[in-house]
Amino acid sequence: MRIFAALTLAATVVTAPAAPAHAAEPGSATVVPVQVTGAPAKRFNLIVMGDGYTEAEQDKYRADVDRHLNVMWSIEPFKTYRNYINVYRIDIVSGESGVSCDPGLDAPRRDTPLGMGFWGGCNPSSVQRLITMDNAAATRYADMVTGTGAGDRQILALANSGTYGGAGGAYATASGSNSMSALISPHELGHSLGGLQDEYDYYQRGVPG
Repeated sequence: MRIFAALTLAATVVTAPAAPAHAAEPGSATVVPVQVTGAPAKRFNLIVMGDGYTEAEQDKYRADVDRHLNVMWSIEPFKTYRNYINVYRIDIVSGESGVSCDPGLDAPRRDTPLGMGFWGGCNPSSVQRLITMDNAAATRYADMVTGTGAGDRQILALANSGTYGGAGGAYATASGSNSMSALISPHELGHSLGGLQDEYDYYQRGVPG
């Protein structure tokens, strides 16, 4: 908010300098309803949140969310059931840009609100593309969306990264700005919502399935 003070003397206007804007505290968050089709208790609620986006990068985060949602609405089952879905975006301010171990284990570790990181959270025994986060922190932010609970909502967290990656499980994650990232999120939501499995061979097992 800019506050201006003016003093008029002999037809002269003197304008005081604008008060400096206060930077948002890292970890602060705002809930933005993107699409509300009904009461949360009677809808499936998708809660999208971002990690590693600084205050200056919030426009980038919003653009990433819009791109992911636009692709999601173009494919089934989201296309058909769109009118039964509420979407809430949580704008979380990070003190650092990016997420941990991106793209490699030797990359910096970032102090971000959701603690997102490639390599399963910087685990040498994991794989590069696996993006995990602090699920307890994600739950706390999701609880900001009034009227939703574990039984009627799904969290999708986007990492501020252009590296291919994501994960499915209780919660879904995806990189926000990779060229294929808007297809990563519905894939990971398939794991989280439908318990679907991947169709490629698992190299660690060495067998199809």
